[in-house]
Amino acid sequence: MGKQLTLIEALDLSIELWIWLAKTGKEKEEWPSWGEFPRENVAYDCFLCEYTNQRNGNLHDCQGCPLFFLVKMIAVLSILMRNGMWQ
Repeated sequence: MGKQLTLIEALDLSIELWIWLAKTGKEKEEWPSWGEFPRENVAYDCFLCEYTNQRNGNLHDCQGCPLFFLVKMIAVLSILMRNGMWQ
């Protein structure tokens, strides 16, 4: 990407893109802000993939993605709550 992303920047840009996709129903390729962030410099057109790649140099490390971690934590909390171990 040229510029190193912070976690907050990667999350903010991802949310901005996802909200735009949800509101417009358009494809990722049509996002108007790609002018600021050339798609060819963002791994898989995903700022969280790009962040993970910048952090550990592995484009295929989905388990290193911050979103993967959050989803995993929510799943663990859900299991604990269903089993009465977290209230």
